[in-house]
Formats: sequence, C-alpha cells, structure tokens
Amino acid sequence: MESTNLDDLVVLADLQLFRQVVLSHSPASSGAATELRELAHEVTTYGSMGMDAFAGLVDDPDLEVSLQAAHHLVDFMNAEGTIRVRALEVIERAATGTGSTSAAEQRWLENWRAEQQNE
Repeated sequence: MESTNLDDLVVLADLQLFRQVVLSHSPASSGAATELRELAHEVTTYGSMGMDAFAGLVDDPDLEVSLQAAHHLVDFMNAEGTIRVRALEVIERAATGTGSTSAAEQRWLENWRAEQQNE
C-alpha cells in the first residue's frame, strides 16, 4: 500500500492518541490496554510506514510511553530487525535498577527469553 498524506495524518493522529492514553491512564487498566492494542493494530495496517512511525515512540522522552511502545512492538506487532532490537533495548534499560518497574521488566525479559528458546 502506498502512503498518502492522509495516511500519514491518520498514523500521526494514532501515535498522538497512543501517547495520550499512556500518559493519562494506567496502561494496566483493561480499557486503556485494549485501546492501546487497537491503536497499535491500526498503525500496522499502514505497512512499513506505520511500523516505522510507531517505532519512533520508543525514543519518546517519557519512559512509560517508550516502554509501552516497545512492548507493543514486541508483543503485538511482530516487529523485526532493527525495530525489534531498539524495542528490546528500551525494555532492557527499564529492567535495570531496583524499582517496581525494573522488577516487572526483569520478569518480562526472563519469560520472553524462555519463550524464544522454546521456539
């Protein structure tokens, strides 16, 4: 699918909404989690342009936005190549430290690595 200016605007709006949902809700809430997955799915319908644009969220200055984007890329969007590597780097950085976010990301990484070995 070729990208049009309208496609670009739709993807940008979806990315802004993704960021807004992360910042204004607990991403763990079922409503927010569902909305975030739906937005991520919609972006993938725009092919590589959508995926590349979404991948830009891993560089967001807000850790929660970049972390949620990274998880969506790996868990739901089947990111590959450098996009997947960048997403995993964000998760690995979040896993360092001693806080509750770090502990949760450490567990996620352990589970993810175990799944990768079993594939």
